[in-house]
Amino acid sequence: MLALGNQGNPNLIGFPDDGSVIVEYGLDDPLEILDEKVVVLGGGDAAIENAMGLGQDPDQGNEVTIVQRRAEFARAKKANVDGLMAAASNELLCIMTEAAPQEIKGGIVRIEGRDGELNVPADRLIARLGSAPPRKASGVLWHRIYGPGERSPPKNFSAI
Repeated sequence: MLALGNQGNPNLIGFPDDGSVIVEYGLDDPLEILDEKVVVLGGGDAAIENAMGLGQDPDQGNEVTIVQRRAEFARAKKANVDGLMAAASNELLCIMTEAAPQEIKGGIVRIEGRDGELNVPADRLIARLGSAPPRKASGVLWHRIYGPGERSPPKNFSAI
């Protein structure tokens, strides 16, 4: 069995960034982030868990906004979605759906959504946008095992 994983190749933000906001693609410990304005991008379990971890405890002092391009969090677990909605109803975080960031400039994330444009101040942006499988690494491994003249690895080789 070969388990390469895919966390090393996160999908990157695809909009202009002037460097005024910390942009990260993962979150190790939400308790280490205190008194920050944080925008979390994504609609899956990782994004929801990051947003809730950053916004659940008012003593952390974080202002958290989760931005999802779709109308609903259809790919996330029901328990996570329920927890997110409860946190939002208790004003622990803000949810923006049918919205997409357009740029980061001067500490502001400009977001366009169904209700127009909104400028969200941010110290940090956590992009949980999925990831791409490490195809290059799997191809190198395939050729080392079978030799460079052999057939190419199957398209789903990284998932075998």
